[in-house]
Amino acid sequence: MVVSETDPLLVAGNVPVDVAIEWATDINVLCLHDLKHGANYADFCDGSVSPCPTDPCSISEANPNGSGSCLTNQALVQEKPVVCQVCHYSPALDLAQLGPLAGEPGTIPNGRNQVAHQSNSRVMHNHHGQFTDLFPPMDSPVQDGNGGISNQAVRLSQLEDTCYQCHPGTNVQCLRGAMFDGGMLCNDCHGDMQQVGADFTQGVSPQNPGAFKLGLGNYYDPANSDQPRVPWANEPGCGSCHTGDYFDNLAGGQNVITNIADSMGNDDDIRLRQSWRTGDPAAKPIVPTNTRFAENSIPASFDGTPNPGAGTSSAGADNPKLYRVSTGHGGVFCEGCHGATHAEFDSDAPSLNNHDVAAIQLQGHTGTIIECSTCHGNAMNNRNTLDGPHGMHPVGDNTEFADGGHEDLAEDDLQACQACHGPGDRESSQAVGTVLSVAKADRDFRDLEDGGLVSKGTPIGCRTCHD
Repeated sequence: MVVSETDPLLVAGNVPVDVAIEWATDINVLCLHDLKHGANYADFCDGSVSPCPTDPCSISEANPNGSGSCLTNQALVQEKPVVCQVCHYSPALDLAQLGPLAGEPGTIPNGRNQVAHQSNSRVMHNHHGQFTDLFPPMDSPVQDGNGGISNQAVRLSQLEDTCYQCHPGTNVQCLRGAMFDGGMLCNDCHGDMQQVGADFTQGVSPQNPGAFKLGLGNYYDPANSDQPRVPWANEPGCGSCHTGDYFDNLAGGQNVITNIADSMGNDDDIRLRQSWRTGDPAAKPIVPTNTRFAENSIPASFDGTPNPGAGTSSAGADNPKLYRVSTGHGGVFCEGCHGATHAEFDSDAPSLNNHDVAAIQLQGHTGTIIECSTCHGNAMNNRNTLDGPHGMHPVGDNTEFADGGHEDLAEDDLQACQACHGPGDRESSQAVGTVLSVAKADRDFRDLEDGGLVSKGTPIGCRTCHD
């Protein structure tokens, strides 16, 4: 099907050409689906009968739109909306968490036929991922001695030819946050297309309905290879790369890609560049033992009213929650300070000047909401505590903590400081800070004893001031 000046969509409705092209593309997809799979279409099948009853799509020269079961017929003749998820389950649209359903219109499934078909994620990623000439495998990052990614131009080109063929890409800039600025791309977190497509529905078909692999163990357990991923539920988290602090992290361990330096050129060797272990065919996200920067864990049971599931046990107990639903520091959502998934504060791209407007309005500079005054006003100026997010102290230019108040804490528990600020003390030449103690804005400590000016991006250690 092509778009021409006689296209009924253009003639009848004066529809813009781009819209007509998109419409024609949609119909082409349905035609191809009918031609490739139509002979094996299944009737409603809840899994109680195997194989499922057939309802083949028949196409002929006299009836090019096909019989009633053909998707093209449903769209053009029956004028019904054709939605992929009617047959191909997607957890993202299963807000009630009922799982794959099948049943006639008017029943609870309301016309869905998902029990006999693989998930939307699986059929899309696994099918297209096999055509490596069209959708090339995405390379892992190759770091030079300074932490730069020598093959980033190639990786970005591969991104355009794979993920961005369907997902919001170059123009929309859905991937635009701090992770992207640091050189991380889709595959660094999620794996390649076929790894993403290897989900819990891989054995399902009209000949084998209901063969979903669920409840076979903790998905994130590295010793458990039985449970495949569930799209939109088993996702990498912050803790998969931010695996701990200076004393306890997974950098330098087996089958991990350690980050050599940050985007400012500061030595790292604390964080990872890839959320899954190299050589893992399932690309399962790493779960750290040090949870300082990790998401919350799913509880063993859901208690408390009016929760309708109160008292029920959780099959996903101890799995990390998704970043977007994780909280900390008195119940504040992680996204409240760090920004949304794929759009974390801050972005260095000049074309995204409005990306950091919220952070600038709230705290006066770009980046993660780190200034205590954003929420607490001046209440933290005279506090000497490590009760902030991730065990942080009060942050800002004119705080008692900066003006000598940290001395007692350092003398009582130096390791609590070193967890982020690194080795040494005020008498040690080693005490020069780490990537976990980088100043997120220009700081003016000239009114303080031993103080001075500290530029954004400078790691803060004892010797920064006590030199």
